[in-house]
Amino acid sequence: ASVFERQAAARGLAFICEGADEPVYALADECALMRVIDNLISNALKYTKEGGIRIRLSTENDWFCLEVQDTGQGMDATFLPHLFDRFKRENSESSRTSASSGLGMTLTKRLVELMDGHISVSSKKGKGTAIRVLLRAAPTSASSHNGGDRAIVEDILTAG
Repeated sequence: ASVFERQAAARGLAFICEGADEPVYALADECALMRVIDNLISNALKYTKEGGIRIRLSTENDWFCLEVQDTGQGMDATFLPHLFDRFKRENSESSRTSASSGLGMTLTKRLVELMDGHISVSSKKGKGTAIRVLLRAAPTSASSHNGGDRAIVEDILTAG
């Protein structure tokens, strides 16, 4: 998060990370989860010119929840069903000047699904976008975490 926080600060954007009161654990592949987080925050920074980005971690029942919200340009409701399609980008000034391939969100969704999770998006043109990722929560006992496919999500976000 510190890398993204510096990028946001350099552009005059707020960057807020809200964690849970206790450590949050998810049943996830650490590399895949890091890629998901990187893609979501990179997109939020790319399409936000003023305001900021908020990252929120929480648990809901048996789910770990990661939310990335921005005050960026948002997307038209007619584009939202195509957000995760390969090579699809909304036709906007930012997307025309971006070096993006249109694969980032497709990859992000696929990685989330491979980790038996869900991803959803809400957006309003001119107001911003919120993306929510749900992954199976792991037991909260640190002694039950012995590596493998378990990643401590807060460690990923605070690693610098």
